[in-house]
Amino acid sequence: MSKLVMMLLVVQVVVGSYLFMSVASSNSRSSTARATRLPSLVVFGHSLLGIIAPVWWVAWLLTADKMWVWVTLGSLLASVAGGLVMAARTFGHSDTLHKPAADPADVRVVEKQIPKSVLLGHGLGATALVGLVLVVGLTS
Repeated sequence: MSKLVMMLLVVQVVVGSYLFMSVASSNSRSSTARATRLPSLVVFGHSLLGIIAPVWWVAWLLTADKMWVWVTLGSLLASVAGGLVMAARTFGHSDTLHKPAADPADVRVVEKQIPKSVLLGHGLGATALVGLVLVVGLTS
């Protein structure tokens, strides 16, 4: 079970890195989006917690101290909270910002350009990950 959790953590970090770079590229020359509705602090915190969770899990694998399982779970739950905030802002709004512009690209938001299948897969992976870490915590 521990190896499955580690594998899922790595997959989540890889997919999350793709999503983070997509959002971070808004207003760059290579992006057709000029803005994002996602709060910078939430994006950064979500990413940081997602990167740190595998570190806590490796600490558990190396030490077998159950505390690290619960620290990992706490990190994942905090990251999930940020992910839910971003999902609500992504799925709950229109494709454009609400202001007039001469160029339609000036009002396009980057999170609407990310494939929905990637967002849903990342969310389902996070759900499975939280469940697996909880099972490991309760059974070890």
